[in-house]
Amino acid sequence: MIAIPLLLGQGLALSVAGHFSWQWFVFAQLFGVFIQVHTLYLNDYADEQLDRQNHNYWLSGGSRVIPDGKLTGTQLYRASFIPAIAALGLACVAALDGRPLLLLFVVLGLFASWSYSLPPVKSSYRGFGELHQGLSCGVGLPLCAFYLQTGSLAAFPWLFLLPVFLIFFASNIVTALPDIDSDELGGKRTYPVRYGVIKAKRQAVLLSAFASALVLFFVLEATAAFATALLIAGPPSLLFIGARFSGLTEDTTEHKRFMLTIMIGQLWLLLLWVAQLFL
Repeated sequence: MIAIPLLLGQGLALSVAGHFSWQWFVFAQLFGVFIQVHTLYLNDYADEQLDRQNHNYWLSGGSRVIPDGKLTGTQLYRASFIPAIAALGLACVAALDGRPLLLLFVVLGLFASWSYSLPPVKSSYRGFGELHQGLSCGVGLPLCAFYLQTGSLAAFPWLFLLPVFLIFFASNIVTALPDIDSDELGGKRTYPVRYGVIKAKRQAVLLSAFASALVLFFVLEATAAFATALLIAGPPSLLFIGARFSGLTEDTTEHKRFMLTIMIGQLWLLLLWVAQLFL
């Protein structure tokens, strides 16, 4: 969720602006690691009560270290400050080397991690989790990586953010499916809680399929090679179609297959798009 959008932003920097540096590649991926760990620790801390009530978790429901008694919420909360400080230190080093805006991206990343689950914002509880994830992962991360490689956002192809935003918007819907019972009990207004399982699944498929079509268009426009575009957009489209007709049920046993199908399609699409950009 973090490493791949950062790779995509750097692929865009190379293909659009002709910039790539291994130094800034390392900075970008380290930024991703620090923000990822900070986010996971805070989410586990914030969702402790929900995770204790959740018995249907699968690729969701937190890391389970708190419900399993391996760590306490307080320990995770305190530990979350370590990667946060590391990210701020990384930004200071980057600023001294000509990338001062990384400090802004780090601050925004830490705010996004905090405000997703913790008060006063608690966007995932108030019904804005999918928008939050779409903007932070699908918009903020590619912009950050592009900036690190080029030192500017002047040449950024802004339209390319749309399919990435849609993928992460849909991803938030999908990963909330197995947690619907505990989320309802805990008052967490995720997309499936607000609109129901069937509508949530249908919307996730449509959004993912539209994102796949946009990537197909971008690749065709850039390379004029239909075979390459078909390779990138074809398999995910088949996965989305398969999910459309096999997983639209409220049966909880189908959530796992549906979730895995959509996530494989999204991952496939992003990775092949990244490869096309670098090649």
